[in-house]
Amino acid sequence: MTFSYQVYLSRWAKRLSWKETADIFETSWDTVFRAVNFVVDYGLAHRNLEGVTEIGVDEIRRDEVKQFKANSQENVLHRGCWLLLKRPENLSEKQTVRMGELLKLNLASIKGYLLREDFQRFWEYQRISYADKFLENWTTRTLQTDLEPMKKVARMLRKHKPLIMNWFRAKGRLSSGAVEGLNLKAKLTMRKAYGFRTLKCLQTALYHELGKLPEPEYLHRFC
Repeated sequence: MTFSYQVYLSRWAKRLSWKETADIFETSWDTVFRAVNFVVDYGLAHRNLEGVTEIGVDEIRRDEVKQFKANSQENVLHRGCWLLLKRPENLSEKQTVRMGELLKLNLASIKGYLLREDFQRFWEYQRISYADKFLENWTTRTLQTDLEPMKKVARMLRKHKPLIMNWFRAKGRLSSGAVEGLNLKAKLTMRKAYGFRTLKCLQTALYHELGKLPEPEYLHRFC
């Protein structure tokens, strides 16, 4: 397929289902998928993530790994990235054992991990006074550490504290319209891409429809 033809098919695949696109242009579903996949790969490679590298606990882990290398120390966090990013209840049995070993170590990454997990209790409070006290205590403790990524989070929470506390004032009675709208779009996208056989196809369809990725530029615009 030519460059222009792939972009052409991918744009029609946003308006119609992939099967309809294939039927109208007398091609196959697989050809439409390859065209969409080409455009999605281009978009992922050219999307603007300026300023985003690692977030929170992963920033701490990255810096700690650099220190290990600089000091010629054993990297005890090898393959520990996903362990620190996943919630405890989502860890496999093997990962739980490995996490237990890491928790015994006095590492900055583990301190950040424990602070993050401790904060999850905030959302369990029913009374706003208790939630307010917990938030103030957590941010104070975090600001007293030397974990700069976590201190950024603490400062952000303090800055937006009045808005955050509105969750408890509303007692959970918040509109879920935005979430429901996103779910509806995702379902429609899956329906339009009906025929996908792998998770890769599904991911491609969702990125294509909802990712707002940059598209390849070319002289002619057909639709």
